[in-house]
Amino acid sequence: MIRVRTIFLAIICAAVHFGLTLLAVSNGFLLFRGPSTANEIFWNYAMQVLLFPAFFLFRIVDNSDFQIILAIFNILLWGTIVAFLFLNWRKFRTR
Repeated sequence: MIRVRTIFLAIICAAVHFGLTLLAVSNGFLLFRGPSTANEIFWNYAMQVLLFPAFFLFRIVDNSDFQIILAIFNILLWGTIVAFLFLNWRKFRTR
């Protein structure tokens, strides 16, 4: 059974992941050229890491609406995974 604490923590983690993803995409998205400076390379790699499972599908799918749906599911996925791992880590740590 899913507790309210798990859902609340998943929403908080998803919001933090969304903010970091938005920051990485806004700083790492370059048109018509590759990243050349150290700052551009960092944000490009950060964008790839934060969009990890969905990043491979972004290259295949050209539909921008589907890419937005993929990004939303990616953010919710990582928010849920981090919340689940954090809450279970605390349980095993107190044993």
